[in-house]
Amino acid sequence: ECIMIPINTADVSPVKADSIQVLEMNNNFQTIAVNDFEGPFFDGESITYTSVTNGDITRPDQVPNGIQINQQFQNQEGKIILYAFTVVYTNNCDVTPIFQNGDIVGPLVLSDFTPA
Repeated sequence: ECIMIPINTADVSPVKADSIQVLEMNNNFQTIAVNDFEGPFFDGESITYTSVTNGDITRPDQVPNGIQINQQFQNQEGKIILYAFTVVYTNNCDVTPIFQNGDIVGPLVLSDFTPA
């Protein structure tokens, strides 16, 4: 699910990102990891996010069941655009990959995936 909310503007073309937040949630949709990235970020810049699946998972409630990425952008006029997308996992290892290098999700280009 994707949501884009322009605030007081019809121009939803971002020119910079003020912040990006990556949340991982368990099967009860409780947040199990939060990573905040503060900008500004401009076209072509990148962030690196590492899933909690690369750490020690000792309980079922630590297994990610979804990811949400919240972003705050500005357009050419400096107006704020809020963008969020959420992906819920099946955790079925036969259904891979969820994303491919180069996939575009809103203003983001996804790349450099490493299997968990």
